[in-house]
Amino acid sequence: MRAVESYGEVVNGYRGMSTRRNELETERNSIVRFIEETVKEKKEVFMDAFTKVDNNIRKTFSDITGGSARLELEDADDISRGILLMVQFPGKNARESTSLSGGEKTMAATIFLLALQSLRPSPFYIMDEVDAHLDAENTDRLARVLLQRSQDSQIIMVTLKDSIVAEANMVYGVYPKGGASQAIKYKHHDKMPITEIRSNINSI
Repeated sequence: MRAVESYGEVVNGYRGMSTRRNELETERNSIVRFIEETVKEKKEVFMDAFTKVDNNIRKTFSDITGGSARLELEDADDISRGILLMVQFPGKNARESTSLSGGEKTMAATIFLLALQSLRPSPFYIMDEVDAHLDAENTDRLARVLLQRSQDSQIIMVTLKDSIVAEANMVYGVYPKGGASQAIKYKHHDKMPITEIRSNINSI
């Protein structure tokens, strides 16, 4: 006697579950589309930044060293796998940056850092003896890089190299006196000769 009533309940239950299933399927498709769009947007943003940094590295490295450098993706289909910095100094074979010598690695890393920062320029940079392992030639190259970048950003650098000091607009010297560190400064917009700076310090 209750067959018709039971049948109606089953049908209504089925319809309710079917409706819910369709809603869940719609929600699932919406989430999948959102994920796909996010992944696509992430890759587009990444590749845009990758291209800008790569172009900056290529130009700066070529202008400064006369060699070539470029960025490469470890896996073009999966940008999360990593990035390689390939470097070729004049007269040498192209190598990945981790296999460079100390001075070469410093030069490549500094150019890479400045290229990376070109995406969102910093008002100033602080560098602590990044030229410590550079020979005279590479120190001069680094000085040109920093001088070029100082047009748009202030660079504060700790250094013992004359060629770097000679390019600075403001020089702070630290020396010992009476058991304590003393500081002096020279401001020379016309690039005071390094010999004059040294003679002034020695006269103290």
